Amino acid sequence: MNVAVWGLAMLVVLPLLQLPLIVYLSRRVEADEESPPPAGWGDGVYPPDPNVSQQVDGESSGASTPDRSPPSTPPLPSASPAPSTLPESPPSSVPSTIRCRRCDAANDPEFTYCHDCVARL
Repeated sequence: MNVAVWGLAMLVVLPLLQLPLIVYLSRRVEADEESPPPAGWGDGVYPPDPNVSQQVDGESSGASTPDRSPPSTPPLPSASPAPSTLPESPPSSVPSTIRCRRCDAANDPEFTYCHDCVARL
């Protein structure tokens, strides 16, 4: 076979081989936006442990596995000025950070997944 036939075959065959993967991923993305992920997805435990109660409604009842305890961090020294010298600002309804239920890392409120453990926030 000459180069033109191989090139034409790759231009036709390669996309056709990728089509099932594209269909699968497009369905998964649509399902991801409409419903919460199934228990065990994105929390590092797959398949889900039947001994651990996992809530699907997004509420957290503590650690996701029985052998883990929440990480403890030592208090950081504050470099901010005294509270009396700070300008008064109205409290905002949007939190400045969101804590991950799994690893207790601080995340930006716009994030969907934790930047530390990649669990769904």
